[in-house]
Amino acid sequence: GSKVGQFGSQPGNEGFAALIQEISAPESPELTIEKLTGIFDVLKPHLVDVYERFCTETDQICDAPTIVLLEDITRRSRAHIAWGNTILEELCKDEPSRQRRAKRRNELAAMLTECGGVTGEETVVTH
Repeated sequence: GSKVGQFGSQPGNEGFAALIQEISAPESPELTIEKLTGIFDVLKPHLVDVYERFCTETDQICDAPTIVLLEDITRRSRAHIAWGNTILEELCKDEPSRQRRAKRRNELAAMLTECGGVTGEETVVTH
């Protein structure tokens, strides 16, 4: 087989791949809080942290085009996170809903920390 076939189908970090599967698992409308919590409370904030750290730690000259792209992605992601949090706040107006959100966030944050984030080597900071 081709190298793309051999390497392209394997996730770089099995734990992170499992986290993504878990984040995307809730499908029914009754689980909207759980789905959005995974995206907006755990995944997107983690990716923003990784992008920002890369931009500060990388070679500013050689990686300038990548930095420009990641800064734009980060800005857009922060706006998307704010939108998602507005929706979650609207969905979580009562205590049972807030508890569901907190439980889901804690479960997914633990998975994120355990797998070492997207690279497998991250010290994960949960928000």
